[in-house]
Amino acid sequence: MDILKRLLITAAVTTIVAVLVVGGLLYFGQKPPPGPPPPREELPEALVVYCMHDDQRDQYCRTIEEYTHQVLEKSFSAELKNENLVWLVINYEHPNNSFVVEEYDIEKPTIVVVDGRPAKGRAWKNHHRKIWELIEDENAFKEYMRKEIEKALKDVPSSKDRSERGK
Repeated sequence: MDILKRLLITAAVTTIVAVLVVGGLLYFGQKPPPGPPPPREELPEALVVYCMHDDQRDQYCRTIEEYTHQVLEKSFSAELKNENLVWLVINYEHPNNSFVVEEYDIEKPTIVVVDGRPAKGRAWKNHHRKIWELIEDENAFKEYMRKEIEKALKDVPSSKDRSERGK
């Protein structure tokens, strides 16, 4: 009888330990419930041209910024002055800017044009594919950006344009 009691106690303790271990693994292995969504930036009531860079700021990143800024100063100085157009350079890898990575489909340094004008519905376009194709041709890069910004200033986007991914 003594052996039977010990076997039953050992079996019970083993079962309890196994349940606790498996339960603990399941509990601690679960992802925490999702928190609140990341904040959206407060857009000025203007067309915003973002130069999105990472922590590295290599030569190409600086070239993208320089070319785009030159286009804005040369072709859109009046719009910049009257604040119908806003130029913002931000580090998308900075924790305070983490919302832009998902919201604007940021994979690498890029130019994103976001329309903050009330009637425009936050339409945006990420230009990463095209600007990286044109990075070695300064004139083509600048002409592309000039046309895209000009078009964005004039366009009234449709609902399907609200999340265009830089085609």
